[in-house]
Amino acid sequence: MRRDLVIVGAGAFSVEIAGAVEAVNAAADAEVWRLLGFLDDDPKLWGRSVAGVPVLGPIEAAADDGRRYIIGIANYRNRQVRESVARRLALPDERFASIVHPGAHVSRLATIGPGGAVLPGAVVESRATIGRHVLVSPLSIVSHDVRLEDFATLAQRATVCGSVRVGRH
Repeated sequence: MRRDLVIVGAGAFSVEIAGAVEAVNAAADAEVWRLLGFLDDDPKLWGRSVAGVPVLGPIEAAADDGRRYIIGIANYRNRQVRESVARRLALPDERFASIVHPGAHVSRLATIGPGGAVLPGAVVESRATIGRHVLVSPLSIVSHDVRLEDFATLAQRATVCGSVRVGRH
């Protein structure tokens, strides 16, 4: 079953998520996700394409129409921005997609919360818990029994050793 998807934000991490969506579709040899476009508050981007994906309009254009969303905004200067955007969207958890690149390894004993993204080469091991709207960058390692709290972002090649808790944001 194909689902419509919109990525919130049109920056670098959002483009990486779009690549993961493309890889998911290619690995399934079917369109699992129909990527409709990005939403971004920069009016200069509206009606344009970013990495071949259209920017549909501002974040407020998110609709209660069955589409799934994923927030691809990450900013080390403002770690609360993803949570702020989630509040603005005011959508229930089931409206947020979780995207796992087929080139990532996620243990069947791991849990990924709504709105999570795990990018290529990342490893999420046994009993790891990835919270809501957590972004795991390429080549990151989340070892056994790790808990990544809601809205955390792991940088590329970050390693979180077993039984560690990474706090919110």
